[in-house]
Amino acid sequence: MYETKAGQPEVIEPFQVQALYVLINVMIEYQFSGYHGYNSAMSKSFTGRGDNGTTAALGSGRIRKDDAQPEAFGTVDELSAVLSVARTHCTDPLVLKAVIEIQRDLFHLMSELAAAPEVQAEYRHIDPDRVAWLEEEISRVENLVEIPETFILSGSQPAASAFDLARTITRRAERRVVTLFFADRVINQELLRYLNRLSSLLFLYVLLESTRDGSPIIHVNQEPLS
Repeated sequence: MYETKAGQPEVIEPFQVQALYVLINVMIEYQFSGYHGYNSAMSKSFTGRGDNGTTAALGSGRIRKDDAQPEAFGTVDELSAVLSVARTHCTDPLVLKAVIEIQRDLFHLMSELAAAPEVQAEYRHIDPDRVAWLEEEISRVENLVEIPETFILSGSQPAASAFDLARTITRRAERRVVTLFFADRVINQELLRYLNRLSSLLFLYVLLESTRDGSPIIHVNQEPLS
């Protein structure tokens, strides 16, 4: 578990999330450049080698930036950024703690997506245990909310809206990974299971945050509020 000595969830600020993503991309760029070590790799926040519309992939040279592979890990990066927004509005310490752990998982997931199939095992972190952890969190939150029988509209609370946006981006990320999986460019099916469970968990967070102050859930087919 990730917590401080005081038992409070460790907070990752949005600028730290961006810095970690820059680090991942710079490390990928320099893998094939002849440079070695962190100091030389991080001497700048950019390399300029992507100005031609290509990016480096772990173990497979350079690929186009609009290729399905960077589209997939770029979507996961977008998801993590929106989860940072959700954290700025969320006050539940257990949810905050879980979201930070999810964001750490997503960075490992991005690394695996950025690798060629033959080297993906070297970057593997998402496994059945990580999926089981999500399922445990789903079970915990299910006991705290009432599952609606019809479609709902989020927006009663900022955190709920951010989690709902994250849910839709998770679905898009899952679709991008499905494309790679059926093209035999992603081997680990646990990535699909993780994203599938994550979208379910984020929906539960929407419900949890929507009713935190006693506000009613707004259903799609109900009469407009007076």
